[in-house]
Amino acid sequence: MRLLATLFISFSLLSLSAQAEDYLQIENPWVRAAPPNARVMGGFLTIKNPSEYTIWITGASSPQFEDVELHESSEEDGISRMFRLNFIKLTPGETVNFKPFGKHLMLFTPKQPLKPGSEVHFVLKLGNGDLVKFMAPVKKP
Repeated sequence: MRLLATLFISFSLLSLSAQAEDYLQIENPWVRAAPPNARVMGGFLTIKNPSEYTIWITGASSPQFEDVELHESSEEDGISRMFRLNFIKLTPGETVNFKPFGKHLMLFTPKQPLKPGSEVHFVLKLGNGDLVKFMAPVKKP
């Protein structure tokens, strides 16, 4: 309960003082090109929090995919595993890199084939209800 109250207060103050784009920076976004019949793709980017507030990313979406999830890959005892993240917390000044074999956007069921040079539209959902929109080019790995 205390955590929820803290989040509410932080995000209420944040909503009064800035727009989402002012307190969350998206850099170098890209989507890995895949064969035309691929059902899953990966999205990568760098997210910076230059603000004085803790920001929670609670989800993502794209009109070009049936579903988008926050994921992380890790390796334990030589075995690679991937799991879904319910949120990503960025403390003031923190940078989070979404990269292959680490945190990434898992893109499920593209609605049309995406070739290198195409652009994918994304929306990040924040814990305070704000949305951050960005585009990412499709690139060959």
